[in-house]
Parts: sequence; structure tokens; C-alpha cells
Amino acid sequence: MNRDVWSERRELLEYVLKEHARRGGRVVAAPQTSLYEPRVLDQLNITALVKQLQHGGILELARIMLPASPLSANGPGPGDLVPVNSRGPSGSVAGSSENPFGQTPAALSASASNGSLGGGGGENPFVQNPTGSRHAPHASGENPFSVTGGGGSGVSGGGVGGVGTSGSGGANPFHKPPARPSNGTISASDSAIFGKKKGSLNGGGAGGAAAGGASEPPVTALSTTTKLSYSTTASSSPQRNAAGLIDGSSRRRADVDGAAVGPRGEAADGAGWGPQQPPRLDLPQLETGQTDDQLRNLAYLLFAAVAGGTGNLQDNALLPLMRQQLLIDEAHAVDVSRVLKHLQPGGEPHLIDQPHPVFSGGDPGGAGGWRPSQRASLELLLRLISVVRPSDFEAVNPTKAFQGFLRWKDVTVAVLERQVATAVEAGWTGDNAQLKKMLARMHGAARRADVRGEADYDDDEYGEATRVFADVAGQLLAGCNTVLKFPWAVRVRLCEILVTALFDTLEAGIYIDEASLIVQFLDCVFFPALGLSPSASQAVNAWVHFSMYVGTGCKEQRLVKHLKQQIAKLATAAAEAPLRGSDTFGLALDGGPPPAEELLRDSALASQVANHIVEWVYGRLCSYHVAFPRGENLAALLDVFVFACKSRGDGPQRLAELLVEAVCKSATSSFQQQMRARMEPGAPNEARLLEMASIVHDIHDADANTFCPALAPHMPAALAVAAVQMHILYGQYLAPWLSIPKTISPAVLDVFRTANVLERRLVGPITAAGGGGVATSGLPPPAVADLLSSFRRWDLSSPLKAALLQWVEVQVSNMTTWTARALQTEKWKPMGSGPDAAHTSSAIEVSRMTMEALDALYGMDVPMPSEVPQALLEGIDAVMRKYVTHVNERLGALQRLIPPVPQPVRYKKDIAVKNEQAEREAGRNSVKGGKGKVTFLASVPTVESSPDFTNVSASLTAETLTAAACSLHFLYGRAETLVQVARERQLQSAAAHSLPPPQPASTAGSAKCSPAKSEGSSSIGEAPEPLLLARTALMTGMQYACRFLATRVVFWDQRTPWLELLYRHHVTLPASRIEPVLDGLHKVLAATCPGLPDAVRTAFAKHLMVASVQAAERILLDGGPCRWFMPADVQTIDQDMHKLRALFYAAGDGLDRELIDSELERVQRLLPLMRVEVGPLMDLLKTARTHGTAQLMAPSGGPGHVYDESTILRVLVHRPERNGSKMLKSSYKLPKKAK
Repeated sequence: MNRDVWSERRELLEYVLKEHARRGGRVVAAPQTSLYEPRVLDQLNITALVKQLQHGGILELARIMLPASPLSANGPGPGDLVPVNSRGPSGSVAGSSENPFGQTPAALSASASNGSLGGGGGENPFVQNPTGSRHAPHASGENPFSVTGGGGSGVSGGGVGGVGTSGSGGANPFHKPPARPSNGTISASDSAIFGKKKGSLNGGGAGGAAAGGASEPPVTALSTTTKLSYSTTASSSPQRNAAGLIDGSSRRRADVDGAAVGPRGEAADGAGWGPQQPPRLDLPQLETGQTDDQLRNLAYLLFAAVAGGTGNLQDNALLPLMRQQLLIDEAHAVDVSRVLKHLQPGGEPHLIDQPHPVFSGGDPGGAGGWRPSQRASLELLLRLISVVRPSDFEAVNPTKAFQGFLRWKDVTVAVLERQVATAVEAGWTGDNAQLKKMLARMHGAARRADVRGEADYDDDEYGEATRVFADVAGQLLAGCNTVLKFPWAVRVRLCEILVTALFDTLEAGIYIDEASLIVQFLDCVFFPALGLSPSASQAVNAWVHFSMYVGTGCKEQRLVKHLKQQIAKLATAAAEAPLRGSDTFGLALDGGPPPAEELLRDSALASQVANHIVEWVYGRLCSYHVAFPRGENLAALLDVFVFACKSRGDGPQRLAELLVEAVCKSATSSFQQQMRARMEPGAPNEARLLEMASIVHDIHDADANTFCPALAPHMPAALAVAAVQMHILYGQYLAPWLSIPKTISPAVLDVFRTANVLERRLVGPITAAGGGGVATSGLPPPAVADLLSSFRRWDLSSPLKAALLQWVEVQVSNMTTWTARALQTEKWKPMGSGPDAAHTSSAIEVSRMTMEALDALYGMDVPMPSEVPQALLEGIDAVMRKYVTHVNERLGALQRLIPPVPQPVRYKKDIAVKNEQAEREAGRNSVKGGKGKVTFLASVPTVESSPDFTNVSASLTAETLTAAACSLHFLYGRAETLVQVARERQLQSAAAHSLPPPQPASTAGSAKCSPAKSEGSSSIGEAPEPLLLARTALMTGMQYACRFLATRVVFWDQRTPWLELLYRHHVTLPASRIEPVLDGLHKVLAATCPGLPDAVRTAFAKHLMVASVQAAERILLDGGPCRWFMPADVQTIDQDMHKLRALFYAAGDGLDRELIDSELERVQRLLPLMRVEVGPLMDLLKTARTHGTAQLMAPSGGPGHVYDESTILRVLVHRPERNGSKMLKSSYKLPKKAK
């Protein structure tokens, strides 16, 4: 690389790191590391850098560096791969016509950098890097496919994203056809899941992950949607967490402390269920006592030993792949291959090729080659520890080679010591006294073999110590139940490590291309050799797949189907394990029965894995609001959970119980978390309740839109269950607040409004579920039904009603005070000249305050108890009735306007003539003559003589009375409007707050019902008509004011024309006729009616007509000593009554004819009696005096009107006949003149 390119990379790195720091990120590097030196820039993994920069946080330099290319210390050996450009013409790969996988030299560089396949062949997963690739790994020395000349075939592990095969001769046994069938436990239908997304890990090219030195951590794949947290110190050696079952650092670390929380308590952007730290299967029986490094190294050693011992080139070719997947550095892999040379078939015989004397009956020349079961057992370690020497290890210098030997020796001795101790503890069948001595010898031999440097090493001493160690360890193992097999826990852990190696180390949950080959080898060769039963391997397989699925954030849906298959097999294995009595893989020595403990452990492991899957997922479901803030992976994980529950034997009821508990716990957890995040300390109770309601709304939104659709297939009433739980959670804080007496305020109303809206929203899904959790499929499980049946609404109405009634009481008191104040200052002047402005300011004030009170009540927008508006309307009713009472008290009684009836006197001709003559001489309109003598005989007192003259004349003017009547009429109309508005607002409130509509009173069908209906008109149990008393009082008051005004006009203002001048002395005289009186009435009507509303105008005209009829009747019956009527006068009187009728009928524009005729009937019925001559009239009086009444025969001969004695008497009093006067004198003692 030239300096110009380094400069460009340095500038790019400087820019992105500055941008990273600007966003709050940090960079962690090893001490004395220069970020911009060429070595660092050369090894920078741009892909990993860009991915990690997307998430901010801590950027560890060690995690974005590509591992350095390991170089062989002594150059390529006979079994090492030779770089392409160092091969001779006969061994050339590029451009060879015989090699279908070769490429032209020009295309080789490009294909290597892009991961493509050159030449004319098909897809070649084993293509190798061109010369100069700085990350090209080296195959082991015993690779039979290396290029050694013009013929043969070659294998390279350094292809970009793949492993390539090369060579000019022979068929390529590793050529991958386009659609490779699956093998082992992976079905053919799932072959597509082995396809990789972003290149293989088989090599160090771009996108690959070649293992580096011991100080370099693995490159960690970063999800684009999840922020991962890492420790600031890199691991001392690359480690891989095997599906979370082994302690140590992992490539897939994630923050498991919970999703990030935003400022309002919601999941922060990018937080949630991303790649997770794999779940752990923490079982005491799986404790091995070995470290992660020791187990990984042991797994690779055993895998290499078994694969190398099968004699199958395909199995042996898997070693470079497993080295990378197990994160074994290449130097250690070379050491392992050299160590295992002692086992290769066809080589020189070594002591290790002979079975151990303990197992061969003491015959060192017994039994032939090493079986796979020997290679995958402790017997391998016992043989290797006794024969391997420092010369088997090579490095750049002898010191490093010896250190490699010591590392291998330490791991091997530690594994043997620990596993022998475990085997002895699990079941020692020999003498316990002898056991103690043998353990002491073994540990002593281990101490003798524990050399720390080349100066301490002596080959003879070391050989003697290791032989003693191996012999004693072998004898101890021979006396245990497990014999030379690894303890059960170690076998399970090794299985877990190897199954985990099937997955890509950069792309979580993605199978590597060669997964099917590895699965086939493990299931068919390695696991039987290791002594692992199918049920145990299936349990581990299920757990690893589950762990990988979780590690992807449940996003890799291609794993779901395979995971379900694994769980199903696991359930079957767990069910069949107690029935399995055969030793399928020869776990027992010499074909004996299998150890009972191992069968029990295998069965227990299957059940425990299923339980752990259920419990782990259940733990996440109990906080799914936080774990799945967007819910994108919840449905898939729920499918796995339900499938696992059913697989372990959980029925529908138990599954429903788990889901109900998970929903309730998650809702509670989310509610409490958001409360902690969003609540302000010291906030008022109302503010806290409002914020809590907002939290509940947010959670319910998430439930309805995100989570419950995923839960619904498994629990249709999921939303109803969540709603009940949120109702309970909020109710725990709302109920204490409701129990405290309170007054109405904006904050209090906000709480009531919010609580009502919230409850209505939560009740919706509960009601949709049938009120008791009835789902569409029938009756719900008991867990769902019990929870939904426990739902109880909050008692909002009682405390709200109490507070509102207190508010109403205050409002009514204020309205009473304000009304009294308005009436005290009222001048009783109309607001204008038209009918719409004939009322006074006090009426407007009362109308305004009552309507404002009603608006204020319903403007609170809370669930309105029916008693509250009823109480307010009752208060308004009382205020309006007080207004009417004030007006009536101001008017007083009608009798003070009507003069007393004159005393009846009998006719005396001389007195009547004398009075008439005196009035004619003095002038008919004179009241007093000269010299103080009364020349006008008055029938009634004058108005001036009345004690109420000043009050009536000055205070109760016609203008005042019309203003009072119009004000009462205005309030009556406002009262009707108020009732209608109250009814509509109550219906709107009931609809808005989902309350039952109010039951109307029996008269509620029309807002304009008769106000004269009595208070007790409604039947028992019916609500009284609103404002009925007030409207009745207002209507009655308006009628009384009009009647008072009409009475004042007739009996006060026109007293003389009516009571003194009409029909005085002679009916037929023009001056005595009714025309002057009618003119006066017409003037009053013309002056008053145009400025009155229709109802007031009609009422006044009616009462004026009634007063006129009343005055006419009084004139005919109680007219005083100056009125005498002859039968001939009746026709004139009848004509005058028709004129009175015409005045008020006004050619159809006035009062109704029926109304007028009904009132005039009082006068019309007197006319027939007045036509009777004096003789028959006296007979009628005698009859009435005797019988109480007398009936007058009609002119047609039929029955006529019936009259009482008083009426007949008063008619006879006004007759000028002498015989009648005599009868009145003798029978009734009437005087001839008034006293």
C-alpha cells in the first residue's frame, strides 16, 4: 500500500471519529496505540467500523481490526498450502483447462476481492485468495488436497467469503452443486436456510472473520437497529459464547438491562428487542469445572481427532472451517495437527497406537487402530499426554514453540485432572482407601510434569511423570461408571459448542454454507463416538437454535420452522426417554446395559430445556412492552412459546393462565416504569392522576395497535385482559383521591373528565369480549373469564355528584342574591320600543345568570348525574318564582282598583226625577254645583278618594304594568328555552359519556306544555317537569299583570265613563250610550298593544274585554240609584254589546269570537230577564225566594235560563214601576235612596 492511500484512509478515519465524538461517542484503544499509523489503517475493518458508528456509544478499536495474517515459522511444509503465484506451470490453478474451478490471472484478483468464482466451473465454495492477500490463512500440514505438483488437487481456506478447491487433476470432492440436499437432522425442505447472506466465514477476505492472535478480540457484528454496549477492555483471547451456556465474552453482546427509555417513558428510538445476550441454561448438572477456552480447545481437538481418523477427505476438510467457527487461532490449530500425527493411519507405529493395557488385558500389541469412540474419549488425552513432547510444536523461535507445548500440556492436564475427579465423584466402584492413594499419585505426577520453562524441562523426567499420570488416571477411570468416556456434563457442553459452530459468527442466526456437512458428521460420527444420546443432542440442538433465534432479536424467521421441529423432537425424546432401554451408541463398556443415571439425565435434560425455553420466553413476555416496543418480533416469539408449552404438555387452560399472567405483569411493569420516568416529584395529586391517565392511554394504544394483534391468535381476549389490568392499575391511585371530599376546580374536573374518557375506552374491548371474556370461539378459559368477571367500574358518580351539588348550591345562592339586587334597582322601564324589547333589565339579568349557570354546569364536560341538573333547575325555579313574587307584591290586590258596589235602592219617581232635573240644570258633566251642594248623584267613590291613589297613579302606571307583564313573559320564554337546552345538553352529555339517557317526565313531549298544570300532575315515580312551578308562576304572573292593567283601565282610569255615565237615567240617550266608552277602550288598545309581544297583547286584550264585560254586568245589576231599565231598553243594550264584541274581534284581527262570546254570555243571559214585565218578574222573584232559583220560560215555550234570587232582585231594583218598588220595600226593606 502506498502512502497516498494511507493518507486517504487517515483522513477518512479522522473525519468519522470526530463526527462520532461530536455525537457523544467515545473511542477506546489499547495504551500507546497510534490510530493513524499504517499498520492500524491497513488492518481496519471498514464494514465493522461503519456499522458500529451507526449506533454511537463506545467504539473499541480492537473490535474493528482485522486479524493479522499468521505466517509459518519455517516456511511451507510438504502439507502446507502454496501461494498461487509460487506454483509451477504444472500445478497452476489459474487458466488451467483441466481445472473447472480455475480463473484467468486477470480475473483472479477481482474475484478474490469480490468473493466471486472464476473459471468455467460452477459455484465453488473453496476458492482461494490470490497472491498478496494479507489475510489468507494457511491450511494444516496434513492437508491432502494441497498443491504439490502438476497433478492432484488443492484446498485453500482463504477465499473471499468461502473455501475453494483447486488443482489440475481429479474430481473435486468438495464441489458444491447449485442445490445441495440437506443431511442429518436438517430436512430437505429447509435447505434454503443454509444460504448465507453476506459471505462465509471460511477465510480472511472481505466479509470473513479470520481468527487472529491471542490478544485480538473477534469482530462483532452490529445490528443497525440496536445499540450494543461493550466493556472498555478487550478480552485477552478470542472467546465464543456457546449459545449462552458457557461463561465468557461473546460475539453477540447486548445490553440486557432493559430497553432504553425516552423522556416520556416510552422506548427510545432504536431501543427494544434487537440482538440479545443469548439465554443461559443454568443447570447444576451441566457444571464442568472447565473454562470456556479449555472446552473450545478440547472440542476442536476431539473434532480433529475423529475427523482425521475416519479416513474421509470430506470430514478432514471441515477442520479449517471448525477452527474459524470455534475461534481457534491458526498456530494452535497447527499444533493440534502435529500432535494428532501420532494417530494418523499409515504412519509410523507409536506407543499411542496401541490400546491402553488396562483395556487390552495387558497386551500391548492388542487391538489395531483407534476407533472413533476412543478418539472422542479421555483415552485420547491419556495417550497424548504421555507421548507428546515439545518437539511436536513449531513456531518462529524455539521459545514460542515451547510455550505452545506448555499451553497444550496445561490445558490437557487440567481437563484430565478435573474430569477424572468428576468421574470419581459421580461413581467410584473400587476401594475407597485405594482411591485416596491413587488420587495422590495422580496429583503428584501432575506436579512433577508441571514445568514452566525450557530450563526446568527434562525429557526423561517429564516422560516418566506423564506416563505415571496417564496410568493412574486410566486406572481411576476404569473404576468409575463412565470408564473412559467424558463425564456427561462435558459431553453436553461439547455438543453445545459444536452445534453453535453451525452459525455464522458475524450474521446472527445464519447457518454457514457447510452446516449440512457438519451436521451430518456430528450426528453420524462424532456424537456417537462421544457417547452422546440422541435425546441429549436433540435437547442441546433445540436450545442452541432457540438461543440463536433470540440472538437475532427474533428477526430470523427462517429459524422458526427449524426451531419448532427441534422442540417437537425434544418433546418426543422427553416422552420416550423413560421407555428407551437399549444402548444406541454403545455407551456402556463391552455391550453392557447403559448407565441408568445417564438415561435419567438425558430424559431430564430434554424436559429442562423445554422448561427453560418456556420460562425464558415467559420472562420476556412479562415485560413485552419494553422488550418489544414496536412489536415486530413478538408474534414469532409467541408462536415459539405456545409451541414449547404445548410440547411440554401444557393444556389450553395452563397456556391461558401463563398468557394472562404475562399480559398483566407486562402492563404493570410498563406502567410502573413510565411512572418513574414521567412523574414529577411533589406534583399535585390531580397532575399526577392526569399524567398516569396519559400513560394508560399510551400503553393501551400500544396494546391495541401493536401487541394484542400478536397475542390474539393465542388469546382472543388479550386486549380485554390488558384493559382490565390497566383499569386496575389506574384505579389503585384514583380510588383514594375519589374518597377525599373536594370542591369543583379546573384540575378536579380534568381528572373526572380524563378518568371517564379513560374508563370508557378501556370498557370498549371488555364489552366486546362479552363482559365476561366470551370470545368468538366460545367460552373463554377460566383464567380469562375470572379476570374479566372481576372487572368493576370506578365509582365516579358519587364523589362527582357531591362536588357538583355543592357547586350548584353556591350558584343558586349567588343567583338569589343577584336577582334580589337587580329587582331593588329596577325602574320598570322597557329596554326598547318594540315587542322584542318590551321587557326590563332585571329580566335580562335573571335570564343571563340562569343560562350561564346551566352552560357552566354542562361546560364541565363530565359525566353528569341526573340529580345535579335537576338540583340546578330547581334552584333556578325558585329564583324565577321569587321574581314573580316580587312583581305580584308590587302590584298588590285587584280589589284596590275596583270601587265598592253601590247600595241597592228601590225606585222612587219623585227622587229620580228630582235628581235627573238637578243634573240637567247644573250640567251633566259637573260634579259639584254652586254653593257646595252636590248636584251629581255619584254611584261610586272617585279614584282620588282611594287610599292607594298615589301609589297606583304614580308607581303602577300603564308603562310600568306593561313592562312587568312583558318581563314575566320574557322569563317564561327563557324558562322554556332553558328546559329545552337542559334536556338537549343532558342527552348530549349522556351520549358523550356513555350514560343511560334521562327518563323524561310525562309532559316532556313538548317544551311548551301548559304551565297551569299542577305540581302533583306527574304520576308517582316520574321526574317532575323541569321549571314547572316557575313557568306556571311566570305565566300566572304575566296574566295577573295584564289583568291588573285591564282592571286599572276600566275601573280606575275610566271609572266615571263606565260606572257613572253609561246608561245614566235613560238608556236611549246618545250621551248615555256605549260609544264614548268604546272610544276610550280603542285609544288604550291602540296606545298599548303595538309595543307588546303577541302573548302579552292577547292577554291584555282578553283581560280588558273581561273587565269591560264585568263593568257592563255591574252596570246592569248594580248600577246605582241613577240607572233604570225598561223592557224596551234591552234591544239598545244588546246592540251596544254587539259593538263591544266588534271592538275586540276587530274583524278577525283581535280576539277569537268564541272567547268573546263566552265572556259576553254573562251579559247576554241577563237580557231575557230584563225583558220580562214587572208582574211576571215579581213572580219569578217570589219563586226564587221560595225555591232559591227560578226558571224563565223561553219565547218558544221551552225551558230558558235559570236565575237565582239575587240576580232577579237586582234586575227588579232597576225597574221604575211602583208595584215593584212596593214589593222591594215590603219584602226586602230596601230604602228609596242611599244613605
